[in-house]
Amino acid sequence: MRQKQNYDDHFLDVLNEVATGEPVHKVLKEKNIHKNFLAWVYADEQRKELFSKAQAVSSEVLASQMHETAMTPPDPEEMFFVKVKLDALKFLMEKYNPDKYGPKKQVEQTINVDIAAAIEAADQRVIEGKTRLLDND
Repeated sequence: MRQKQNYDDHFLDVLNEVATGEPVHKVLKEKNIHKNFLAWVYADEQRKELFSKAQAVSSEVLASQMHETAMTPPDPEEMFFVKVKLDALKFLMEKYNPDKYGPKKQVEQTINVDIAAAIEAADQRVIEGKTRLLDND
């Protein structure tokens, strides 16, 4: 029978590794942590939030890797691999930190307002006001 792991003992170590850009599956495998660790993380809002923050921090590391990869001239036979790597880094950055790197949604709204009735009511008030002034004179 498998002994239950105490995930609390590993949580901060995993967060630190993830924040440095290490893939979580690699960290879990190297630390011999059961794959149910992520279910345990997502079962608690505070742990989930901390894990998301670690991923957001890692997006900065990934951005740096992306920049370095893009600025290094590849050999012609490596062009496809470099493109795939850049696309993968961009994808991870968008998922780990959508507020900063995700696609921006633009909402356009058109409102048509008929103000003819409001103008007519205002004109009517002006006419009534003039009528009262003339009646008081």
